[in-house]
Amino acid sequence: MLVNEIAQKSGIPAHVVRYYARIGILAPSRNPHNGYQQFSNLDITRIDFIRAGQSTGFTLATLNDLIEREDRGSARCCKRMRENLQQRIETKRRELDALRLQLQRMETLLSQWGESDGCATASQCICPRIQSNSRVDL
Repeated sequence: MLVNEIAQKSGIPAHVVRYYARIGILAPSRNPHNGYQQFSNLDITRIDFIRAGQSTGFTLATLNDLIEREDRGSARCCKRMRENLQQRIETKRRELDALRLQLQRMETLLSQWGESDGCATASQCICPRIQSNSRVDL
């Protein structure tokens, strides 16, 4: 399969297929007559794996590492991937907590704003409502 063929079959753009080949996630052979990259069904399997892994939150670097280990015949990396996933879950929980706090601050500020379009006071700050709200501990 050529680049455009595998792109169509896998549902990703051709430039992504070329990028994956450039960084080594895909390892196409070369046609000896014209130098074109030739992809196989294994490459489609890898693309499907990458898409599934990214949708779960794994980085391309992590997925590439797993593919490289598989290529070298290393033992399955399930334990390592599980640990990585646990770390990512904790990171996402912290990010969610920070987003919830930010949303709460935004809602508080909006509820204090009222219907007025103008500033409540003349001040040396840019927006007194926002600056005073930043000091509020929710």
